[in-house]
Order: sequence, then C-alpha cells, then structure tokens
Amino acid sequence: MELIFESSERNDRNNNARKKLEELNYNLITFEGYTVKSNKVSLLLDRAKLISKKPINLPVLFEKIKEELEDSFNVKETFANQLDIPWYFVVYREDETSVILDMLNNGKEVKRFNTFEDLGKWTTDYREYVMKSRYEEDGLPEIDVKMRASNIPWPGNMDKALCFNGEVVAIIEFQNTSRVSVKKHDNNQFFKPTYNAYGKITRKGDEFRWKALDILKQHAKLPLLVIVWSTQEDIVGLKLVDNIIYTADDKHNAGIVWNDNPVFTHISKLGENINALLNLE
Repeated sequence: MELIFESSERNDRNNNARKKLEELNYNLITFEGYTVKSNKVSLLLDRAKLISKKPINLPVLFEKIKEELEDSFNVKETFANQLDIPWYFVVYREDETSVILDMLNNGKEVKRFNTFEDLGKWTTDYREYVMKSRYEEDGLPEIDVKMRASNIPWPGNMDKALCFNGEVVAIIEFQNTSRVSVKKHDNNQFFKPTYNAYGKITRKGDEFRWKALDILKQHAKLPLLVIVWSTQEDIVGLKLVDNIIYTADDKHNAGIVWNDNPVFTHISKLGENINALLNLE
C-alpha cells in the first residue's frame, strides 16, 4: 500500500523561508484544507492518493496514515481537539473513488464517494466560502483540476502552523513576492476588488481568503504571522496581524492592520526574530 501526499500548494518547493525554519529544526505542520462556517472553523482536512487496487482495509489504512504523519499526528490531533472540530482524512484513487476517515475516532469511515465532484459537493456542508476565481492549473494534482472544473474547488489549505512543546503556538501564512522586493510588498494592494473604467470587476480581491484566515486566527486564539519571501533575495519580512477591516465597514479603510511595524531581516536571522515576535524561549 502506497500513499502519495499531493498538495495544491505549488510554491512550497521554492519557499526558502520555510526551508530555513525546517533547517533550524522548527516544528511545522500543515493541514491540506480547512473550512469555515458561521464565523468558526468547521473542519480540518488532509488527503493522500492511494496507489492500490485492493479493497480498502480501514484499520490498516489508518495505521498507515499515522505512520506517514509520524510525530505530526499527535500535534494535529491536539489542535483539532482544542478547536473542538473534526479532523478528516480523504484517501482517493486515480478512478476518483474516495473514502473519508475520522482521524479523531480511530479512522472510522465517514463517507465514500465515486467522483471528485460528489466529494466537492459534500464539502459545502461545512463551508460558506468557495473560492471560484480563475486559477493557474499547471502542475496541479488531478483531484484539484477536476474539483475546480466542477466549480467546487478543494478547500484552501493552512500554510503552516508553528509548534512549540507539542502545541500549535502560531498560524503562519507565507507570501511570495516576485514583482517587487520583500520590503515593498504590500498585502493590502489586492485586498479589495479592482474595477475597469466601466465599473466591471477585473479582480475580485483577496478579502475572502483573508476572512478565512482571520476566522482561523480568532477561533484558535493564536497569532497570525505573515512571512514574506522571495527567491530573488535573502531578506524576509515578518508581519503580525492585529486586525482585519472588511469592505462592509464603510467608516474605515478596508485591509489588514498590522500589530506593529514589519520586521525585515536576513534569512539567516529568521529564527531569532520569530522567537522575539512570538515570545518563544
């Protein structure tokens, strides 16, 4: 039995900030998807492709997943329990059949589906925000391509969660910049929709993506740390989110409000700056 952990995160392989944290032995975990509903996180998701034509033995499959996740299994389990929400694992095959395991209940079967479209429809029970903007699909796993074609994409992932002493202590959102330098990168530039001369929306803006992150931050009661990186330089930017103002608030300018001035540092000093920002010892 072989499991292939496919991800829709295409920039991760080039993420020099993430690589530096792992090189410094920081404990980072990710969830391949999460959903929000009624201003709360409603579901944590992970997934893998199963390379086997044999009938699925759920207890064996559950133990295989635990083996693959190694130490992160316990941290993920603790985090899901802290949020008091389900953590489900989707195992799928090339033929689009899938089975969902409840990771907080010894891998008990939750649902089975015959198509990725049906899997996508099921996720709508847990989510209010379904991002339907145009995407680049080069290099995406087949599950993402087909779910997007059905107009219900796989839920957005949690970039990374930073763990300390066996617990999650911060949510990390990595932001890549290539057109401008790290210091000039402005997360608010594309927060709001943009319009052409005729009043037609040309870009929907990132408000709903930040809304999901904000809900995650509030529900988990954890800091949200944005790390800006570029393959073209060794400077990284660190920004702690204080508050997010949405376009529905017509009395204030919509966008991300930072906790303090951004910290820009050479990547070699990334660890010590994160420790200082998050008061880690």
